[in-house]
Amino acid sequence: GIWVNDWAASHLAANVAQIVIQEILGYNTTLKGPGPLALDGFYALTGCTSPTNSTDRGCGASTTYVHINLEVWTTTYSGDWDQIQAQYPDMAPRNLGGMGYYGATAMYVPSAVQGQGYEAEGLNLDFYRDYNASRKDPGQYFSSPSE
Repeated sequence: GIWVNDWAASHLAANVAQIVIQEILGYNTTLKGPGPLALDGFYALTGCTSPTNSTDRGCGASTTYVHINLEVWTTTYSGDWDQIQAQYPDMAPRNLGGMGYYGATAMYVPSAVQGQGYEAEGLNLDFYRDYNASRKDPGQYFSSPSE
């Protein structure tokens, strides 16, 4: 199986891989997941039966049904990656290299929130200058840090 992380680039990469593997190489494949964290994919590749359950991932199996994960963030979860390698040496996944592009994580404003600000007062919450609190109140579109 191919593990799918629950973000757009992972869905795309997994589906393209599935098509290539099935139609070009002739192997049957299934998509597994999705999981909200790249870390979940590590546990799925290790053969854990509940890779998205952070309290009990169900590890210890001698068989895995997930063999590929294309959107992996091993540097973000390097401590967890190393722990899996040490704890499950026979089943731990291997990093076979990059896909030809690199990603970055960052903060963002969800499109629904951007739409609210724009519809209400033409506030572009995707542009730093519209966060000038002396001119407008962009904070009204976000929850308070204490919430």
